Amino acid sequence: KRIGDYIPVFFPFQKIKANNPINKRDQLSSLFFRWFWPEERAEIYFEFGRSSPSGNLRDFTLEPENDRAYIFGLRKQLPFRGHADENLQINLEVTQLQQSAAEPVLDARAWYLNKYVRHGYTNRGEALGAGIGPGGNLQSLDISWHKGLKRIGLQLERFIHNNDFYYYAYVDSQDWRRHWVDLSAAAIGEWNYKNLLLNARLQYISSLNYQWYLLQLDPDQYFTNGLDKSNLQVQMGLMYRF
Repeated sequence: KRIGDYIPVFFPFQKIKANNPINKRDQLSSLFFRWFWPEERAEIYFEFGRSSPSGNLRDFTLEPENDRAYIFGLRKQLPFRGHADENLQINLEVTQLQQSAAEPVLDARAWYLNKYVRHGYTNRGEALGAGIGPGGNLQSLDISWHKGLKRIGLQLERFIHNNDFYYYAYVDSQDWRRHWVDLSAAAIGEWNYKNLLLNARLQYISSLNYQWYLLQLDPDQYFTNGLDKSNLQVQMGLMYRF
């Protein structure tokens, strides 16, 4: 072992040669940007990452989308009914972890996975990173009323499960109908009383093509329904603030 194996952040991570041992490391890098307007109560944030480094600047210029992932979000607060202590907050966020081209997918490359580091991006067996996991995409819209610690809101989401695996598994069959997509709507509430803070969440999820499964009853019918499932989740919590 060398010192660079324990503190690689202080050492170059770019590939110099094709047979360089550094290619066998699980390397992730990202840049984060945030623009905040206090007077407007608004912000924009963006993060761009690569799951493998470019060979050089020319390589990155030619294919910046290779092995990339990104997250983009907007947040805005609006006064509610003219009250200074009440606000209506709107959040919009898009997360994209799916590979942008077929070549990385066919080579079994996806975010949080690595063909040399077999356990991937984990710690003691627990997966790290975004909750949507490898190859996932998520679009969400959150509108909520705020007053101090009190909050009541509605959240809409569209979650695509591991599209990298989907194209890896079904590209040979030319079957483009199996995307596993979750559509969900959730009512969210938080309410404080003295030192107590109560939170609750009621969420309905409609899963289309659950686990990429189709119900092919008629072999001559191309567009057919999949194994669709629904799920209702109720969560409640109580916290005491000392």
